[in-house]
Amino acid sequence: MPSFAQFVTFKDDGFTVPTPTGEHNYTIDTISPLADLDTDRDAVLEFSLLAQGNVHLTMTIKHNNFKFLDHNFRPPEPASPQVWREIIAGSRLQLQGNEIVVAVGGTGNVELSDFTLTYHAQTPG
Repeated sequence: MPSFAQFVTFKDDGFTVPTPTGEHNYTIDTISPLADLDTDRDAVLEFSLLAQGNVHLTMTIKHNNFKFLDHNFRPPEPASPQVWREIIAGSRLQLQGNEIVVAVGGTGNVELSDFTLTYHAQTPG
């Protein structure tokens, strides 16, 4: 069955982890439903990232505890935000309720924003 690319944007406003209150975990729960998601095809998550200091960054899809990003940043990192992309198997996503848990360890922080998820959608037929 043919499919086409679909995308959702979310969490345009930036946030920093650890948070100003010292929390090392942040849950992004504002992802729109993924209309007609084709779980047999991969998806691409893209976002803006600025790492400062010695930082261990992980991202996990909450409903199935799937860790799709696990990376250590070490200075010197670029001084301006970079675009980061991760490929996620469509089978790890669901039509709705996809929450991403961002966790940071180490002695620095990570600024994140402008998330876009591009995925394949099944066409009716």
